[in-house]
Amino acid sequence: MPTFMMIISTLSLLIACNGAQLKAPHQTESGLFGHASAESSAMKDGSADEGQGRPGDSVDPGESADIGSEKVVIPGQVAGSYLSCVYEQAPPEAPVERTQEVFCSVRSHAKQEMIDIYSLNYGIEWEFDGVSSLADRMLTFPLLGHRQYHARFLFTDLEPEEGKELLAKGRIRIRFTSDKTLVASGISPLLPLPYSWLRLDGGALPGNAFIGGGECNNTIPLGICRIARGKGLYPGKLTRHYLDPNFTRCLSTAADTPQILSASYDPPDPNQQNLPTDAMIIPQKNGGSSLRWVKAEAGAIPADALAAGRDENGKVLYLCRNLEAGPAAPGSICTNNTSGEPAPGYIAEGSKSCIHEYFGQARARGTYEILVLLPK
Repeated sequence: MPTFMMIISTLSLLIACNGAQLKAPHQTESGLFGHASAESSAMKDGSADEGQGRPGDSVDPGESADIGSEKVVIPGQVAGSYLSCVYEQAPPEAPVERTQEVFCSVRSHAKQEMIDIYSLNYGIEWEFDGVSSLADRMLTFPLLGHRQYHARFLFTDLEPEEGKELLAKGRIRIRFTSDKTLVASGISPLLPLPYSWLRLDGGALPGNAFIGGGECNNTIPLGICRIARGKGLYPGKLTRHYLDPNFTRCLSTAADTPQILSASYDPPDPNQQNLPTDAMIIPQKNGGSSLRWVKAEAGAIPADALAAGRDENGKVLYLCRNLEAGPAAPGSICTNNTSGEPAPGYIAEGSKSCIHEYFGQARARGTYEILVLLPK
């Protein structure tokens, strides 16, 4: 796998809030945790945990379920929660990969927040279902302490048709156990994220690019891009090349230096660096409706913020944008609206400011907007 793709594959994908509700064993009508009367603690394939996210009545913390002759307390902390598993869509133009990553989280139905399941005093088991021939090709990586998801799954050595079958039929199940007794479970299909990243390297602005801002009184649309530099992957703004509108430039700034990163292959330009870039696209019609800019300040990062990069030291970078009113650099043919126009950039975890590039300068703002994925 090319270095650029390896960098991308290790990034944090945001969890879409759409999946199967978690259940007590053999619960049939409600997708949420609730009373259950089970004949045994075993959960067989095809039993009642196959629900696909129907809403149901939640239970109060401490309510219990009859499991055989035992009373087992259903984890009150996950009452009314559900499992969601997502993957990033590959652009149609991209070469077929023989691996596929999936990320899962357990989220509160009421608050749409991730629950800290690993702090509970219960055993947690992850399983794959739906395509039996692929079960032995799944590697599971629990993600303790992660802010956005609980587990990463890597499927390897996939033939093209196997990859399609995986995404169409595959499901991942979580089970909570107490002394080897099944307490509750949930299952989720594999759901596509509404955005993807298209390798660009200075190519034309894609027609389905996600537009995150503008310049020069909104006469220049700004997409969102990323530049691979060393071990870092830096989000920035994507704009048509000033020498030839059939090409693009990705403009950002490295977190560890004041250097402006300006990446493009064509046309030849002494001010450009030939660094790998990609662009954020929306593969499906109306997919962008799941994305929203949310106001924040002083380093605040919403729980559902899109993690899109990392710096040289591995610190996560989130997509953000600032209002930039100019003035433009000397010699520029245009200026921004005096009220400010949104300029895409990034904010590092632990930082107090959103950083963006503006006519060759690095600008930082303590008030900004962060891109988040809305629950479905």
